Amino acid sequence: MAKLLEVLVGQREVWKDPQHPLRNDPAIKLGGVPDLMRWGAEGPTAKLGVALEKAGSPAEAVAVVAKFLLDTKC
Repeated sequence: MAKLLEVLVGQREVWKDPQHPLRNDPAIKLGGVPDLMRWGAEGPTAKLGVALEKAGSPAEAVAVVAKFLLDTKC
């Protein structure tokens, strides 16, 4: 069963801080916002990374997410 979890990371100046706990967590290693990760029993098994943050339009963001979902079989 798949689940979707939204994690709020704060305003831009907060999550851009190199010392942000989600950037320094060894399992998460947040690189950009928004981000999308697939989690297994032991933590992340796939990560979209900054590709979603760099999408130039809503249509491009949809295409990036769709490819991630297909590639990771979510």
